[in-house]
Amino acid sequence: FARSPSALLLHRAGLIVDANDAAAALLGYAAPAAMVGVDGVSHYEAGAPTTQAHARIASLDALPLGTALPPVAYTLRRNDGGSVEVLVS
Repeated sequence: FARSPSALLLHRAGLIVDANDAAAALLGYAAPAAMVGVDGVSHYEAGAPTTQAHARIASLDALPLGTALPPVAYTLRRNDGGSVEVLVS
C-alpha cells in the first residue's frame, strides 16, 4: 500500500482513514497524514458527480464480502485548484 506507485486511499463512509504517498501527490497534499479525516467527496465536482459518489458510498455496506463496485471515471479537484482524471473503484 505505502510503496505502491498507484494512488490508493481507504475511507469509511467517505472520510479518508489512510492514503499513500501517490494519493497525496495526486490530490496536492503535503503528506498522506494530511488526508486523514478529509471528506473524500469534497474533491468531486459539484452536482451529479457528488451525488453519484454519495450513492456509491451508501451502497458499499450492502455488498457481499469480497465484491466491489465497478470502476467509474471522475474528475477530481486538487488542493491547488487544478483537476485530475481518476478511476474510482
